[in-house]
Amino acid sequence: LVSGFEFDSSFARNQPATFKIDQVLKGWQEVLPLMRVGDQWQVFLPPEMAYGDKGPRPIGPNQALIFDIKLIAIK
Repeated sequence: LVSGFEFDSSFARNQPATFKIDQVLKGWQEVLPLMRVGDQWQVFLPPEMAYGDKGPRPIGPNQALIFDIKLIAIK
């Protein structure tokens, strides 16, 4: 979260996240195709590109989110 609260971390788990692009946040769907394998970006998503007014706990509604994304591979 913008407040600095970390609600999830695949880095801390030392386990990369794997997902299909159509199953991620709208903001990720726009950002990931711009990245190249090996890129590491910090991405700011306004609420409408994240969870909007339906933010799950502990995020809450209308929260802007910040993600540190490292693209390891594309399948």
